[in-house]
Amino acid sequence: MATYYADVFQGPNPFMQNPSGGVISVLGKVVIPAGTAVATGDVLKLLKLPAGCYPIKVRQWNNAWGTAVPGTFGFATAGAGYISADVDLDTARATTPKTYINEGTADAGGNAETAFATNTGALAAVDTLQVTVGTVTSGTAAGEKYLTFFFEFIDLNSAKAANPGYTYNGFSSLVAGVSS
Repeated sequence: MATYYADVFQGPNPFMQNPSGGVISVLGKVVIPAGTAVATGDVLKLLKLPAGCYPIKVRQWNNAWGTAVPGTFGFATAGAGYISADVDLDTARATTPKTYINEGTADAGGNAETAFATNTGALAAVDTLQVTVGTVTSGTAAGEKYLTFFFEFIDLNSAKAANPGYTYNGFSSLVAGVSS
């Protein structure tokens, strides 16, 4: 069993925070080098998450990793299959992502969305967003494999999470000097 780490595994940087109340968006990528095939039980560690993280949405882009490469998308502690118990890394999603959303099934943008396998509240403790590779029957070592992800969450510990704000004509009510 091997462990692979995304380029943003150490955590989101503070400049990723949206001024609209603690909403954080993170874009990251994990790469499996050419000549390496993933195996059953391999873990892709994507992102460290704080206690109080309320997951909103995950988007996944990847190339094909073989012809039978299943997995689960979730959290190291809260549950391996919380987001999805059926991640198909053998299906290429180069331009149209697979989208998972907490407490929902569709968006106005026309992207097909899948509800999280378990509607989850805020994480009670520090955790890790990860993919655990299932029983691989036909993975490939040829070429580089990648999984790019976009994860959006609310940090309920943020000072701004307790102060609802709005944005109007490009101005935030949470910025000093802007009257509301």
